[in-house]
Amino acid sequence: MHEFTVMQQLVDQLLDRERLSGEPITEVRVRASSAFAEEPLEQAFEMLTQNTALQSTQLIIDRYKMEIVCPFCGLHQVVNADDLIGHIAICTSCGAPQEIDESHGLELISVNAKEHENANTGTATC
Repeated sequence: MHEFTVMQQLVDQLLDRERLSGEPITEVRVRASSAFAEEPLEQAFEMLTQNTALQSTQLIIDRYKMEIVCPFCGLHQVVNADDLIGHIAICTSCGAPQEIDESHGLELISVNAKEHENANTGTATC
């Protein structure tokens, strides 16, 4: 389940950021390719943030289609989570395997944090 591994890396970075800044994170927005199933991303985030400083943080997922071109037959296709076997997508036309670099499939867009009480109240976007 690559969604869990990628989300674990993100949550670890967010927890480090929150510890350093001291500002509670209220919202995280990510951009996820069609190679990631949305429900497992949400479930992983919920599981990984349970009983942490991020427990009440809202996750917002913006979606985009990941398209690949078969290097053998030239077919353009959109990759969905169901089309992957590990990190490999199979061309639906000729059956050729193609490795997918999923590190580009999830991008952190913004982190909103509640400012310190003694500062102006509101949120800050990073």
